[in-house]
Amino acid sequence: MYTGLSREQRILARRKRIQERLAAMREGDNAGGKEGEKKEEVGKGKAQIIESKRKLYKFKHRTDQDVSSVRVAGDERENAHRVAEENTRQELRAKLLAEAEQSARQNAAVAMRWADLFSIDVPQDLYMEIERQRMACEKIIGSKDKLIHG
Repeated sequence: MYTGLSREQRILARRKRIQERLAAMREGDNAGGKEGEKKEEVGKGKAQIIESKRKLYKFKHRTDQDVSSVRVAGDERENAHRVAEENTRQELRAKLLAEAEQSARQNAAVAMRWADLFSIDVPQDLYMEIERQRMACEKIIGSKDKLIHG
């Protein structure tokens, strides 16, 4: 219908149609040359229609605002939830990186001590060093478990 027209032209055409409708309604009001009683009834009827439309408009506007406020509140809750989730994710990522660095240092220390164990000839000393290695390994595993479960 108005596909080739610009936005401004469509707006002007719409305004013109509205003005034509209003002029036609005014002419219809003035054309009533009937009895005064009949005109009064029509006036009351039109007044009632106008009042009803006004009430409907107010009701529609109020319910639109109510629906919008519910929608906005839901969006705000969802946004807050996503922000909290992202913060938790970033904190976990930071903990994982810190634990990975610490674990790498501890693993390197344990790996360096294994070569020293082969040079120990006394069984009691070898047992004590192996126990130290075992405790160091348990400490590494404990830090990983703490990150997973805590």
